[in-house]
Amino acid sequence: MSKSIKTDNVPPKFQFLIPLATRWGISDAVERDVLIEKASRSELTELVSVMDEYDEVLDEWLANSDIQMGEITFEYVAFSCMRLAGDTARMKLQKLEGR
Repeated sequence: MSKSIKTDNVPPKFQFLIPLATRWGISDAVERDVLIEKASRSELTELVSVMDEYDEVLDEWLANSDIQMGEITFEYVAFSCMRLAGDTARMKLQKLEGR
């Protein structure tokens, strides 16, 4: 990710997730998939664990109708893509576990 996430554009309650969004919030699906393929099992497990814990509460921001009517920020896209990465990571872990 070449552009930096601006803390001011992320709600305070989600700012602790900025390092994960910086790592996993890649808008290019192919690049994101390559990153997931190269990630260790522990990195994928961490991402999935965080997404399991915070996915629904992230909807307060990412699925907010006010956001959809306004400007879509880089930060909004990065956090949304982090969620997509979490879904892909979950599928990869399930495949590795033979499920």
